Amino acid sequence: MRGCIVKRGKNAWAVVLSFGKNPTTGRRRRKWYPHKTRREAQAHLTEILHAMQQGTWALPSKTSFAEYFEGWLRNTAGKIRPTTFASYNMIARKHLIPEFGHLPLMAVSPVEIRAYFTKKLEAGLSSTTVRHHAMLLHEVLATAVREGLLAQNPADRVDVPRNSSVEMQALDAERAQLFLAAARRTSSLYPLYACALLLGLRMGELLGLAWRHVSLTLGQASIVQTVYWLYGSKKECTSTQLLFKEPKSKQSRRVVPLPSPLPELLTQLREGQGENRRLLDDRYHEHDLVFCQSNGRPLHPADVRKDLHRVLKAAGLPRIRFHDLRHSAAALRLAQGDNLKIIQELLGHASAGFTLQVYGHLAAGLQEQSAKTLAGRLFRDPSAG
Repeated sequence: MRGCIVKRGKNAWAVVLSFGKNPTTGRRRRKWYPHKTRREAQAHLTEILHAMQQGTWALPSKTSFAEYFEGWLRNTAGKIRPTTFASYNMIARKHLIPEFGHLPLMAVSPVEIRAYFTKKLEAGLSSTTVRHHAMLLHEVLATAVREGLLAQNPADRVDVPRNSSVEMQALDAERAQLFLAAARRTSSLYPLYACALLLGLRMGELLGLAWRHVSLTLGQASIVQTVYWLYGSKKECTSTQLLFKEPKSKQSRRVVPLPSPLPELLTQLREGQGENRRLLDDRYHEHDLVFCQSNGRPLHPADVRKDLHRVLKAAGLPRIRFHDLRHSAAALRLAQGDNLKIIQELLGHASAGFTLQVYGHLAAGLQEQSAKTLAGRLFRDPSAG
């Protein structure tokens, strides 16, 4: 904020405060305070500057939280990654604006924010998700402070929920077999689940896998793109809101082998897609995707999760997340004695150290069993043959 004193006529002065551009309208924002003498104007400006230094002054405003947040979103669009903006937009419209939107911006207090965190945690949102809400809310309110609309950021005086890790639920070999058997019987997504368990790919990597990146002859697939859905809800999403991007890290760009029976499964899948393409003709949506709907459209993550839970129920198994199939792939490979470096490269982790950090508790159990096996070999009675 900048302030100055301006003469307005023969015997009139004014304190003029400048606050940059309005994030909603884009116009320059100024506040004028008229005075009869320059001395009065100077005293008022000094009082304002002192209050600002003490953090007790803010520009009087009737702007609601919803109005300010809408303007903040418009001003932010194009300055951050599309996926980040889509996440901000969803959090704003589904959570923060419905909760605080009716309040004047200046009325958002630590009490309301603390109650919001408690409400969302009790509603079943994870602490990680609520922390994302807190981060976005803090950034919006911090911008309002910088623009002189708030004297202080109320989010500074609220403790953010501690980040609790989500318990990993990996399938062991027996449960994985039950799951795959049920998927083979009941789901058209069986090849997708088989790839998830054998390759440990992320959902975005699987749904973004294109045929041009798969060599069935060589038996390998190149992970060079991942797909994101830019949407607030499933009803709002269209194929135009799909975003294909390169993996975030160099390690995530990798070539993975396709062990048997994946080449055979994918060959059958491609033949089936060819038949659908022939039957639907120009009604078929060509995206070159390995895993897609029967009409060629990309699979929606919500539909995949719904089908996963249905298959798990059919197999008599407890509900798990799709990402737990990736954990299962790592756990199964550790159980059969695969080298940690091989598992790291398959999963696309930055380092074997990170893989050990994530799956170290599984490796510890295997080390104990390995030690017992080795001890049995070294100290067994030679005469026992």
